Formats: sequence, C-alpha cells, structure tokens
Amino acid sequence: MTAGAGEQCAPDDGSTRGENTPIKEAYVKLSTIQWQWGEVLSSWQRNALLPLVHSESLCSPNHPLRNLEEPGMCFYNVTGSDGHTRLSMSLRQLEYLRYYIHEMRLADPVWVQHITALGDIDQPHESDRDVGPPQYPEGEEWLRLPNAFVQGDQVQSVEKIFFNDSKALKKYSDKQRRENKRVPVIKMTPETPELKEDFAKASSDNLTPGPGLRRGPAKPGRSWHTGSLDDPGDQGSGDVAPSDQEEALVQVGLEMRKQDADQVATADVVDDEAEIAGPSKNFTSMYYEEAQQALLISTLGGLSEAHYKPGSGSHSDSLTNDPTVGRSLFISIRLVTWEADKNTVLEVGWSAIWWQERMEVELATEADDRFEECREAGHIIVQDHLLEKRNGNWKPNRRSEFKFGDSLPIASTDVAKIVEAKVNDLSRRAGGGPTYIVLHSADEDDCDLARVGLETKDWYRQLKPTSWDAPCYASTQGAGRTFVIDTAMLFAAVQFDPKHGPAPIKSQTPLEHIAWAIFEKGDIRKPDFFGNAGNDAFYNLQVCLALLTSPSLNDLREKINRLQGDGLPTSETATREVGEGDTPATADDPNDNNRDDDEESVWSEEELIKGTYAAGPDGEIVQLA
Repeated sequence: MTAGAGEQCAPDDGSTRGENTPIKEAYVKLSTIQWQWGEVLSSWQRNALLPLVHSESLCSPNHPLRNLEEPGMCFYNVTGSDGHTRLSMSLRQLEYLRYYIHEMRLADPVWVQHITALGDIDQPHESDRDVGPPQYPEGEEWLRLPNAFVQGDQVQSVEKIFFNDSKALKKYSDKQRRENKRVPVIKMTPETPELKEDFAKASSDNLTPGPGLRRGPAKPGRSWHTGSLDDPGDQGSGDVAPSDQEEALVQVGLEMRKQDADQVATADVVDDEAEIAGPSKNFTSMYYEEAQQALLISTLGGLSEAHYKPGSGSHSDSLTNDPTVGRSLFISIRLVTWEADKNTVLEVGWSAIWWQERMEVELATEADDRFEECREAGHIIVQDHLLEKRNGNWKPNRRSEFKFGDSLPIASTDVAKIVEAKVNDLSRRAGGGPTYIVLHSADEDDCDLARVGLETKDWYRQLKPTSWDAPCYASTQGAGRTFVIDTAMLFAAVQFDPKHGPAPIKSQTPLEHIAWAIFEKGDIRKPDFFGNAGNDAFYNLQVCLALLTSPSLNDLREKINRLQGDGLPTSETATREVGEGDTPATADDPNDNNRDDDEESVWSEEELIKGTYAAGPDGEIVQLA
C-alpha cells in the first residue's frame, strides 16, 4: 500500500470496501520500520533505507527528518485500542523519507556506483558528477510504504516524544516493551446473556452420562489390537479398564515424552542460529567462539581497553567508553552430593579468575600492563552432614582432601548466602561486568546449584540472548548479569567435527575424562583427588581456560587425538578401553596407588579431616585436631 498523507487508500488486492477515504494521519511502529520494511524492498532500496532508519542515524542532528527547532528527533507514543503503547513514526515522516531517497537518488544503481567510484578520486571536478538521468529498475523508482500502519482515528491517544541519543531511545523502547507485557489482555469474546446460557447448557451436558461423552460409558467397537468387538460387559460402567498392552504403550509414550522434554531442557540455549548454521560451522562452534571472545576481552580489561590507543589517552570507538563492558568474572562452582540422596549437598567448591586494574596505573604504558590476573579458590563443607553422612560406596570420599587451601565448615542454611556474597564480591573486584558461571552439564548432580539455594532462574543460558543486539561481553546490558558457560558444550565443539555430520549440542563425557584427555602427562593440571568439590571446581575452570585459549578447534582436536591414541571418547563410551597392564582413569586412581585395602577401615572420620575448621565455644574459628 503506497497511499500517502491525504491520498486515497485502497486495498492492495484490488477489491473495494465501500468508498475510499483519504488518510490524514497514520502511524507505523518503529520496530516495523527498522526490521521489517526493508525485507520487502530490493537490495538497492534496502541499502538506501536502512542507514536512515538506524537508531544512531535517527538521533543525529543531520538526519533529513530532524527539525532543529525541536529538542530532538520526533517520535510518537501511540496507544492502541488494546491498551498497548508503541513507539511509532508518522506516515508523513515516511513519505518525506521516501521523497528524500528519490530526490537524492540513493536507490539509483547508476548513481550509487558512480558515487562509489568517485570516492576514490582525491579532488573530483564538477563535471564528474554529471552521470545522466536516473536508471531505476522497473517498478523500483519509489519505495513501497509499509502496509502495517494504524490510522489516527483508530487509536486512543497520540503523544509526541523527542530523542537525541540512541542509547536513551533503546532504553525507552525496552521499558515500553516491559510495560506492555503488564497490560491486561482484553477479552476477545463478548459476554452476552445468550453466550452465558449456552455455556451453562454445555457444562451441564458434559456432566451428564450418555453415549459419546467423555464421562459416559464406552461405545461398542472393534479393538485396534485384536480386531474383535469389545466386551459388552464393560459398557455398564463409566470407566473402561485399559489392557496390559495399552498400559505398557502409554508408559512407553510417557517415557519418550519425558526424554524429549529433558533434551529440550538441556538444549534451551539453542536458538535460530543453530538452524541457519552451515555444515562447517554449527551451533557448538559458534558457542565456542562467543565464549572465546568473552575470555579474550576480559583478559584485555574489557571492551573499552580493547579499543584503547596507548599514548593517546583515548579509545578508537566512542561506543565503548563504559568501563564495565567486558570486565568479566569467570567462576566455576561445583557440588558434591550424598550418594544415598542427591538432594543432600555435602560440599560446595569454587574457583575463580578475573583481571583487575593494577594499583600503580601511572606506571603502565600498555594495555597488558594495566590489568593483572587474579585467582581465588574456596571449599565449603556442610557441617550438618559432617559426621553422619559421607560417600564411599560408589562415589569417592574426598571431603577432607582439598588441595588449594583450607576447608571451612558452614551450616547448610548459610551456604547459599556465603556463596552469593562471594560471587558478588569477586564480580565487583572484576569490574562489575558480566559474571560467567562455569558448569559441566554432563555431571548433572554436581552442577545443579539450585540445590544449595542459589537463585538460578535469572541466569542466561546464552551469551547473546535472542532479544539483544550484541553479546553480553560487548553490550552494556550484560553488566551485572549472570551467564552460564557449559564446558560440556565447549568440548562438543572439539569432540565432534561438523564436517563429518550433525553434532550433538553437548558432550556426555564426564569432566574428569576431559581433564585427563586435554592435559599432557606431567601437567600439574592433571586431576588429583578428583571428587572433592573444591578440586573439581578448579579442574573445571582449568578445562574451560584450556579449551578457550587454544589457537583453533582443529589444532586442539588433533592434539587430543594424539594424546588419546585411539581418539576422543564419544558420548556412547564415557571411558576408554583399558588394556592389560594399564591403569583405568577413574576418580579413585590418583589416590589409591599407595593405600592398602585394610588401612582405611581402621581410620576414623576425625583422622580423615585435614585443614577443617569449626566454631569454638566462644564463637571463634578453631582448627579441628
């Protein structure tokens, strides 16, 4: 529909709906203009339109729609009949924008190609600008206006609003979208006395036994699995007992639906990017690259420091002056649950890494010298279960073998508060940017942090949420928010080559096997005393850093294949085959080499506790003997 202000508006399909009426005022949503209008235009028209409707361009004082006598670019708050308020532009503005593109020949292929070639000349002459008349493709001389506008007499109210800053425009749009979600939904079906009476009759009929009704007796018919008539004796009661085979099929169907739901839950980070990705670059490889970019920007001190020019005291991009963008904290948190009840948490461990600004900033001349790497690790023992509950049957008992510091016994009611306070403190020291919780979803029992009372529902499973314009490490929206980095998904990008077929979203290989696979013999990062929450958190963070700091996925894949000999362990086999004389890489091996079978049976729980502290009689922290 190409009717302008004051023109006659007729339907696009050629039909007539009464007399044509002139449109005096109409409005189109700003989101429709920016994201949908260009989809129906040609490439020349689209390239001319999109730069003019970008948020940065609209808020510029040099925009052709800008009235310098007004405080900013004029938009309209249009409140529709549904109560929703939408930021819009008037049809008059779009008509002038179309006129401007036509008069400036911005969509003329000949003129665009000429101006592009003219830009390579240092001092063009006036004669160089004479390229003759426009040569538009057939039917593309004028831009088609969007037909998704609403007329002025169909809205409740229209209010002018002015913006001269794109960030303020974006912030206001997000706020308006949240407010619209809180508007009550208008009932589309009118409540008339006739409809109420019909609804009451239908409700009463549904409760009355009768043929064909849900709560009535079953109709006689042929059974699908026997081909014979149903037993007439079963028709006397309202409930029909299903056969054993039917119950079994129903149970199988429920289990299949549960498995599908679990797969969807584990793949909730997958969005449309996974569908449009090519065979050589699937979702896991894109997820790997985003996590790698987040780590790289964090090591440089944030996005602002990544654009910093040494010696000039300025940044190359004015949009990255916010120092919190990209200043990230990477913290791995692991749990150890009781083997008899996975909802009982025995240990909580964490290991964190971040980059903070040095105190002697005036002595630093390069960006690498301005920020230093900082690490911290910790281990909490839930003292409620210290003596009564412990593992040892099919889970290793490593509660008192934390390698990277001292363990601290804490009451179960205080664990969540202490962990949250620690994460908030480290995030503040890291610069206040995004916080990345490093987990390994293949070990489900050890990464469900909600079991200790942490609020995980507000954590983002994607580094670039679908509604965001930029990833969290390159946007002010990511500051102060929490995101999840799954090492199982990172390792899937290494373990499965997309050139050989579709790859799963994440690897099912346990964390310990990944650590044994990627770290060479003699590396201090080889798993030792695995099964302790603090140690597991340390190794999980080391695995994450090792994966993200690799030069390329192919190099890392070749390295692991070389170390493994027979290749990576796949999701079908969690452990590699152990030949004669080999030692299996299990969680118990690193610590059972020098221990007799009857030696552990005479040790008490108190003798197993090392470096553990408890509250004394006066409230002080004393070390247990």
